[in-house]
Amino acid sequence: MPSEIQVANAALLRIGEQPIQSFTADGGRAPLANATFAIYRDALLRSHPWNFAMERQELAADATAPVWEYAYAYTRSGDPYDLRVLKVEDPDNYGFKIEGRKIVTDLGPPLNVVYLKRVTDPYQWDSLFAEAFISKLAMEWAEPCAKDAELIEKITKEFEAKIQAAFGVDGQEGSTELIPEGSWIEANC
Repeated sequence: MPSEIQVANAALLRIGEQPIQSFTADGGRAPLANATFAIYRDALLRSHPWNFAMERQELAADATAPVWEYAYAYTRSGDPYDLRVLKVEDPDNYGFKIEGRKIVTDLGPPLNVVYLKRVTDPYQWDSLFAEAFISKLAMEWAEPCAKDAELIEKITKEFEAKIQAAFGVDGQEGSTELIPEGSWIEANC
């Protein structure tokens, strides 16, 4: 897998721009890359439960409970790179809510969660995610850089195809989750 600069340069080259030496370099497209690279990466990471970005954690309850409605509060993962809670182990269907960096619930400790973490190292990315991200950068950067409607349309279609391929392959890794008994599937309509 490439470095962040190589990822940015691959996107720039797709839209006919010159590569950059660093995100902090003067001139060229470095200021644009520096200002948007992490924003677009995190948005794409958050958009799908990527297998390479999942992490499980057991959380201890906070010393202070929520003021009302719920019995427990848990500080999300302790990891500032937690982008999204994907699952809370909730066998009794108590339910939960995300409130800022907290998970509030009536579930007693410990709380088992699966969350999506921010993966900044391109060496840790799935190769199809990397391809889709390069296409996303090219798509986002095409308008301010190239200002060519035909190129923007082409790059947008390329991104849509690559992201669908990445979603599809990523979704095939692992077992299918079964719908629990007593769900809407048993409802008499």
